[in-house]
Amino acid sequence: LFLLMLLNDRDIMGNYINRPWQNWSAFAIVGFLILANGLYGYTIVFPSA
Repeated sequence: LFLLMLLNDRDIMGNYINRPWQNWSAFAIVGFLILANGLYGYTIVFPSA
């Protein structure tokens, strides 16, 4: 998430900031990874569920 916020800062990146479609795809990927990690953690803590 920090890298996404950094890449959207016009003061730092100038004309090289992310486009809207890049933001949507990046946030979708980050959301999927967070969900996958949560499910993995759940299966480790509760293996028989």
